[in-house]
Amino acid sequence: MIYLPELHPLISVIGAFLILLVIFFIMRLRELETELEPKLKIIEPIISNAQIGPPLPTDNLNDYIYTNFVHIIIENISGVQITNCSSYLISLTKHIFQADHVGGLLNVPACAVEVRAPISNRIPLVTASDHYRSVTISPKLPAHFDIVFTRSEDSALNFSPAIQVPHIINNMNFFNDTGVYDFEIAATGDNTPTVTATIRIAWNGNWNEFVMMKLKDE
Repeated sequence: MIYLPELHPLISVIGAFLILLVIFFIMRLRELETELEPKLKIIEPIISNAQIGPPLPTDNLNDYIYTNFVHIIIENISGVQITNCSSYLISLTKHIFQADHVGGLLNVPACAVEVRAPISNRIPLVTASDHYRSVTISPKLPAHFDIVFTRSEDSALNFSPAIQVPHIINNMNFFNDTGVYDFEIAATGDNTPTVTATIRIAWNGNWNEFVMMKLKDE
């Protein structure tokens, strides 16, 4: 009969440690591979405010025009820089109905009338600060793209002025109705998969009283 020598307990501990170390490095390599893959994400939209005053200073607040700009936020969630990042409106649907309060507009009832905007080609959005159609986004940082704005002067909802919207949509006065507006947004960049999400804006006709949310990622 052949007897095998017993392994020293220390050797067993070292062996187990080496196995765990190998597993750790494999998992870390997979994480690095994921971080090095360019990836974008559309997150919750935000609002910025602006105030437009008369040529001469005045203490009369009624002489000012106030605006709210809705920004689509595209975030680089990878660990690498992504060039030529751009965002597009690919579809727009409104659900016409009345609600007791603006928060109630987020839930579309079955009785709502649905109207789709005639968008045949995607509409490029522009960056909020300098109106570029594409930008470079550093790792873990966002870019802001304009979509719509409201103003106190006429209490209207409109596309951001820098966005080139087809005349057929402008001529429809598409935002005249109260209700819910669903904007399907796409974002992409160089060597980066396209991502989409739906942004919902509940509009009751008051320039400073509306709510919005991201519904889902497509």
